[in-house]
Amino acid sequence: MSTAAESLELPSYRSEAESAIHENGVKALQVLVPIAENNAIVRHFLLGLYDGARFPYNLTRLRGLDPVYTIACMRVLQMDAICSWHEVHQYVDNGCEIFNRWALEASKIEKPKKPRRGAWG
Repeated sequence: MSTAAESLELPSYRSEAESAIHENGVKALQVLVPIAENNAIVRHFLLGLYDGARFPYNLTRLRGLDPVYTIACMRVLQMDAICSWHEVHQYVDNGCEIFNRWALEASKIEKPKKPRRGAWG
């Protein structure tokens, strides 16, 4: 029984495509990290890739970016989804320190607290 990928003969194409996706994603990430230092939309996007459970991200926020940065974010997302050779922070010099600092700063931002309900409701 053959899979759909086998019937399309994707193995050689896939490795070429993955290499291109990986290369474009790494280049885009190198552009985005310095931008993220001063841009919360990009920083939170990257934190979502770094640890999506702790930092869920609503992709509609990308609509507020310059289109060049939105495309760069999509390239990094594509790399992270398809290649997964490393975690996103591992592609960046001092990535552990940078992403951990961003995570610490993001968790210090106080989120609005829900009002407490009375004893009856």
